Amino acid sequence: MRINSLEADRGEILRAASDLTKISYIASDKQERPCEGCRLPCACSQSPSCTCGCSSSCRYLVRRLSSDPDTFPLEAGIVPLVYALVSLRIATPCWSCEGHTNEAGELIKLPSVWFYSASNGLARLVSEHCNQLYGHHKIHHEWGVEILALGETMQTTYSLRPNLSLSEGARLADLREDVLCLAGSLFDGIKTLARDHLPELERALNND
Repeated sequence: MRINSLEADRGEILRAASDLTKISYIASDKQERPCEGCRLPCACSQSPSCTCGCSSSCRYLVRRLSSDPDTFPLEAGIVPLVYALVSLRIATPCWSCEGHTNEAGELIKLPSVWFYSASNGLARLVSEHCNQLYGHHKIHHEWGVEILALGETMQTTYSLRPNLSLSEGARLADLREDVLCLAGSLFDGIKTLARDHLPELERALNND
């Protein structure tokens, strides 16, 4: 049953439009290096700024994207999705898991990435992109973004994970394929959605 419809005020619409505009102009990893502080010499010219080696297959990512690389380097199976979020430049991953099974092959941990973001619209866009992939049968399972109650500073933390429980019998191999599909499509998908939604906000502003 419908209860009420929310009418955003002009200030909220302006903030949302500014957010989407910023997202739609994010530089790709072929325009700028996405990993903060990376000065590794490239393979083609030994330049510390060339982007020829920037991709989810960079062998340095397991350490570079970890805050404690000696103790907790990233697990290889989740690196592409962590890198995809880092490439958006408005998301800061803070925890990840590639997913695990027990000795009997039963799933005991789901693949997931936790991240911070000051962008109010990013979580919605990521969820929408996941829904599109699932709706077009590009991924095996539904994925979504959850808000987590974490931290003492009240900074919003999100979790990108499959929308299923460990008891549902999902196969880790299928979830790993989902990770790769999400990672490979996330950057372009988010930017496209941001551009698609901007005219809606502009119409709302003009009709106000």
